[in-house]
Amino acid sequence: MNYRFCKKILKKNLDSSHPETYWDDIYTHDLSSIPNYVSSFAKFTIEFLSSNKHHFQNSFDSLLEIACGNCRDFGFLSSYFKHSLAVDISIPDDILENHSFITSSGKPAILKKSNIFSLPNKNYTSANVIYSRWFLHTMNWEKMVSFFNLIFNLINLNTFCFFEFRSIRDELYKKGIKVENDKHGYYTDHYRRFTDPIDFMDLLNTAFPNIKTLFFEELDNVSIIKDSNPTVIRCVLKKSD
Repeated sequence: MNYRFCKKILKKNLDSSHPETYWDDIYTHDLSSIPNYVSSFAKFTIEFLSSNKHHFQNSFDSLLEIACGNCRDFGFLSSYFKHSLAVDISIPDDILENHSFITSSGKPAILKKSNIFSLPNKNYTSANVIYSRWFLHTMNWEKMVSFFNLIFNLINLNTFCFFEFRSIRDELYKKGIKVENDKHGYYTDHYRRFTDPIDFMDLLNTAFPNIKTLFFEELDNVSIIKDSNPTVIRCVLKKSD
């Protein structure tokens, strides 16, 4: 692709962070290329909550999964919660219309095709656990901060947030085309913003002092996809007084 032409595409599509165009195409034409087994992060989430549940009152009451994709984790996670909602702007229509995910209370889990910034506030305020895997690195830094401002202001005290996202030590970092005015943003077949863990912790400590970090690690060998071994950051956050 001509580099000058590609820069125009980046400026149009990536500076405003619209990854849904890429994922809409994948889910429409190449869904088989996406893993459909439960991720290790989803298993980690349940193990973390289960092993510490005497500290986490009501932790299995209500789940909100943000950017659920093909729902590879949602069916597994929702079975542990009394109420479960998953949201993605690019949920495949056949999954949206034909899913049979059931919560621990025996009620159907709920899927919504929506932009996260358009969700009713009650979807955030009613959640005890917010789960989001491989979503934060689809947004530029400024949009991520806006997302945090939204959820951290809306969620109740003692709500837990589980996030997994790509680190600057990831094998794809600095591969592809650098996105203008985006410190760690690169474009290969789609946009990714890689996170410096020091910058991330500085943001939490300065902008969100009531958000406590319960777990924070950079890890390899936990999200292997075919011949790719991403380096990810896993963190568990809790809103406190």
